[in-house]
Amino acid sequence: MTWRVFTYERDGIVITTADRMDERNMLLNDVVRLAVVPFIVALVGSMIALWLEFGEV
Repeated sequence: MTWRVFTYERDGIVITTADRMDERNMLLNDVVRLAVVPFIVALVGSMIALWLEFGEV
């Protein structure tokens, strides 16, 4: 199991936090999927709308 560790220091206060890389990668994949899928659907829908509107010309 691999961990990613972050440390922040300011005015003598040190804060350290860590997260597991597998959880981080899973979260990143979810975010990418949730951001990319609606974009692709909108892009395809726009292309179809343009084709229907101007394809007959």
